[in-house]
Amino acid sequence: MKRGPSGPARRRKPRKVVAGSLFAATAALLGSPSGPSIAQEANRKWAIDASASYYGEQDRVTDGSVNLLVTRSGGMQGAVSVHYATANGSATTPGDYQDTHGTLDFADGEVVKAVPVPLFTDAVADGQVNFTFNLSAPGGGATLGTQIQTIVTIDDVTPDMPWASLSGDITITEGNAGTKNANLTLSVTPHTNTVMVDWQTEDGSAKAGSDYTAMNVTTTFLPGELQKQISIPILGDTTPEPDEDFFVRITGFAAGIVEFGQSEVVITDDDGFVAGLRGDANNDGQVNVTDVFYLINHLFANGPAPYSTCRGDVNTSAAVDVTDVFFLINYLFAGGAAPTPPGC
Repeated sequence: MKRGPSGPARRRKPRKVVAGSLFAATAALLGSPSGPSIAQEANRKWAIDASASYYGEQDRVTDGSVNLLVTRSGGMQGAVSVHYATANGSATTPGDYQDTHGTLDFADGEVVKAVPVPLFTDAVADGQVNFTFNLSAPGGGATLGTQIQTIVTIDDVTPDMPWASLSGDITITEGNAGTKNANLTLSVTPHTNTVMVDWQTEDGSAKAGSDYTAMNVTTTFLPGELQKQISIPILGDTTPEPDEDFFVRITGFAAGIVEFGQSEVVITDDDGFVAGLRGDANNDGQVNVTDVFYLINHLFANGPAPYSTCRGDVNTSAAVDVTDVFFLINYLFAGGAAPTPPGC
């Protein structure tokens, strides 16, 4: 997991970048009549990825252009062609990219051709913008695949565009009652205007409502404000349970770029949880008939609960109920399956 810095987010050299892999291919041409028949080809069309690219640290391109691949599949015999063209979305030409169109000619046996699309840097902080690349008018007897468009997403970074980040992962002890706060630092680099950062919590093994309080917040930074503490309430209890975690993620920053956008919060148990055996409801270190009586007493006579949910949930149904009693009886006295997985 990528960890954020403990201080302000690091400033990087401004650049316009393209999110996503360069081979986010656009379409597929099928073979000419000299290859397999059109009826055969209909079942061999390539699927095309036409979804928006995702911005990530590994996906930055700094060479000022993006190469889009057009791939021919199926029959390879004979010459075929296809027309291609870009079209404006939130990215427009000539400010963000160069209008690019023409015809690709595939020679006999030729499979792939690349179409470079130049990108332009300007003085406007556009944030994430996109345009489309489309195929049409196949020639030489070829046909198009079922998807003929891909979306190219550009992250337009200018010298005045700030970066937002979260501090690193943290660990906090649960507590036995009430709430205590898990505190993280939300940072932005220097900025001249008021900016807003959206962030929210997301479940891991810890669940909102029982382990912590869900948050979905917009934090505002005035000019000159670079760091703010954000707090997530942790809910205390006395139930023995394993350590659990949840995540805090930056979900929106329209004024700039997210650098380190996720932190993990680990809640450590302080109620004496001890790893044990599934089915050992009474926590005596073994699974036997006394656990059957213990579960029956709990379910039907208001007796004490199993030491942990895992130990009472013998059939791994995510609940402790009468089916666990039957499962345990079948295991102990009728050669039935053992509780799986055996550990808790």
